[in-house]
Amino acid sequence: MSPFALLDELYLEILNRQLDPDFVKTFLALLVGRSSVQGVNLHKDDAILMNVSEKELHIKLRRMRSLLKFKPFIDVYHKSFLDFLQDSSRSGLYRVSKQGGQKRYLELIVDSVVRHVSMAIEQPDCHETCHSSPQFQSVVRTYPSHIDLPVEDWQEALKSLLDFQDKLLNTSKPQPCYVTQAMRDLLLQLAVLQRDSHPITAAEVPLSVTNATVTETSALLVKEARQNVVENDLDSCLSLLLSCLPKTNSVLVVDAAIIDHMTSLLAFDYTEVAAGVRSVSNAQRMIDVIGLLTNNETFLSQCGADAARKAAYLASEIFNRMPLLPCSALNKPTCLSEASVRFVIEVSPHALCIVLPSSCAS
Repeated sequence: MSPFALLDELYLEILNRQLDPDFVKTFLALLVGRSSVQGVNLHKDDAILMNVSEKELHIKLRRMRSLLKFKPFIDVYHKSFLDFLQDSSRSGLYRVSKQGGQKRYLELIVDSVVRHVSMAIEQPDCHETCHSSPQFQSVVRTYPSHIDLPVEDWQEALKSLLDFQDKLLNTSKPQPCYVTQAMRDLLLQLAVLQRDSHPITAAEVPLSVTNATVTETSALLVKEARQNVVENDLDSCLSLLLSCLPKTNSVLVVDAAIIDHMTSLLAFDYTEVAAGVRSVSNAQRMIDVIGLLTNNETFLSQCGADAARKAAYLASEIFNRMPLLPCSALNKPTCLSEASVRFVIEVSPHALCIVLPSSCAS
């Protein structure tokens, strides 16, 4: 007989008499998850993550008082209950592994963020005075994240947020707050984790083509761009550029057509162009091509520093709407392996830059 047999029998008896077993199972997963994550005062988010009031949370868990203490906050009386939950041979259907707990904790964070941002979009006037300051923001804003899960679990946990991105691009940008920043941090965490799974390669055009196009003057390109603007509206110019870009993670070739279409597009106001990018896949492709163009000698020779600045401002505006990074910047594991990496898109006089802390810049 197991030395824990009597204790386990007591635990199971208490768990089996819960009025809302699904709610209790979710909370226990949250409890295991936040107990295994480094963070301060994470318990303050319990009601928010469970999508109930503090009072309702206590009511729903009232039959767990022999296992959980309620003051100063809800927690286990003894670590032995967490050990019980993480051992399938003891807890059976109530088993919550450390990984399973962290994944459920992450899912609850994502659900909370989606609810909040949806409210911010639907009720912008109410969101102007948002004072929400969840404790989980400290968990998701550092890299590597304190939630130590494989990329597949991150992808599954963030599915509802990923599905939500296109809606965000097609609505007015919500007022910034701690929760909207947490949303951006979550998406950046996933982008970094996916860097090895989504490589992108830049390829220059053949030298003969480059030499031929470099001889064209900037003035001629500007004149042609203006003619294109007269003949095509913004959406047409954007569609022409996107049609030249690969839809998959294949080699991206910076050629004369891409440069020409980008030059035409830059004749428009960059905020209007960014507003015309209405899907995450297109936003990512725009960020990628701008990251390459603003560091491309042919583009700089033909179009000049002013066009490069406009392109960088366009990328910055897209980034403000949706936190996407050039895939080329994510293929640098030596820069991304340090703790507490923070990403900022900066517009320099000539290029789009991904700025990392000095400790990561080597």
